[in-house]
This record gives sequence, structure tokens and C-alpha cells, in this order.
Amino acid sequence: MTYRCRPRTSPKAASRVVDRGTVEDAHQGSPDGRGRTGRCRSGYHGPMSARAFHHGNLRAEILAHARVTLREAGEEGLSLRQLARDAGVSHAAPRRHFPERQDLLNALAEQGFDELTASIAEQLDRAGGDRVTAFRAVARSYIDFAIRDGALMTLMFSAKNGTAAAGVSEAADRFFAAVGTIVAAVVPSPSAPAPSGALSDALRAQLLLASTLHGIASLLCAGRLDASQVDELIDGVGQLFGVGAQPAAK
Repeated sequence: MTYRCRPRTSPKAASRVVDRGTVEDAHQGSPDGRGRTGRCRSGYHGPMSARAFHHGNLRAEILAHARVTLREAGEEGLSLRQLARDAGVSHAAPRRHFPERQDLLNALAEQGFDELTASIAEQLDRAGGDRVTAFRAVARSYIDFAIRDGALMTLMFSAKNGTAAAGVSEAADRFFAAVGTIVAAVVPSPSAPAPSGALSDALRAQLLLASTLHGIASLLCAGRLDASQVDELIDGVGQLFGVGAQPAAK
């Protein structure tokens, strides 16, 4: 037998899921009060799945789904409505954390910078003061990140995000400060202030290093480089920057 429930509230209210971990009136009007119905007019189709209930961490879940979408479909595939469906919440729920799509993009870019910064710090710590080992590890970590999350890295370095969002700009500053730690021992402090509008020696080295590693990753992703060539190129970059890395053993 199929029961038909008659909710006291509107269909939208009957099936509305909020990210505080509650379901509003989803079971109203069911024969036994516990939502054990067939297909009812409220749009409820049987007992609520556990996926519909959230524990107050919807923002992180939306970002996690967005990262997957970025990898599979690129930035163009990101939709707050689709991410809400992926998370099992109402279409309006993600907007509590990301009022506009650009807010989501900014949060993704900030997260990417922070992850890359943390990875650099971890590799430096593991190297234990060996500059050659540290340089190789940091460079490899950067390239691996670009290969794994190429669309995210493009988003991170886009001008739109770098200029419009304070959080992204601050995360980018932290990233370049981390990059600076790997070249700090190579680039001497300038004896005089840089001319107005000119890059300092340290900043120039940081930008050149990030640009060079990014270029290697881009060529690898485009199929212009073979994976077996990456370590040799990393050592070549190290020599150009005065790190003194010798070619890796083949």
C-alpha cells in the first residue's frame, strides 16, 4: 500500500534541509509520524538518508566537492546548485557560506595557496637543513601539486582572484614567503633599497622560481615533457638558482 502524506507546511518547507544538522518538517503528516511513507506530495521519498544530515561542516564539504569538480570539469563546471545536490542539501544551503559563485572561487584559491604553503614547509622540515635536498623536494612538491590540481592552480594565480579578495592575496603572500625560504640562502640581501617600482632581488628570485616550476608543470601536463625528465630539469633549475644541485642519478 502506498500512503500519501499531507504536510502542514508547503512542499518546499517540508523537504528543506539545513546545514545545522536538522531536517525541517520532512516527516510531517506521515502515517506513523516517523516518515515511513511511500511517495508523498511533499517530495519525501522514504526515510531520510544519513547524507542529508550535516554536522555543521557544510562549508568544508562543499569545498571538497568543488575540488573534485575542478579536477574533472574545470572551473566552468562549478555550480553552487550542483554542489548542493552533491552534498545532499537544499540549493540555498551553500549560500550561507558562499553568497556568490565568486566567493566559492576565492575560497578554493585561498585553500590551494595554504595547502601549497604547508607542503613547502613540510618538505623544508624533512630536508633537515640540506639545501639541495630541500630544493628538490620543494620543487617536486610544487610540480606534483600543479599536475594533480592544475585547474585549481590556474584559479589561484588568476588576476581576478589576486586583486579582488583580501583572503586570497594574504594566502598568496604566505605562499611566496614560503618560496622565499628556499632561495633566501642563495639570494643575498640588497645592499641598497631597490629603485621605486623595481623588484627586490629576493622577490625577483621568488617569482622566477615559481614561474619556472610552473612552466615545467604546464609542459608536463600538456604532454610536452616526459615524467622521466622532471627530476633532471629540477636539478637544472637548482643550478641556475645557485643551489648547487647535481644531476639526479638515472
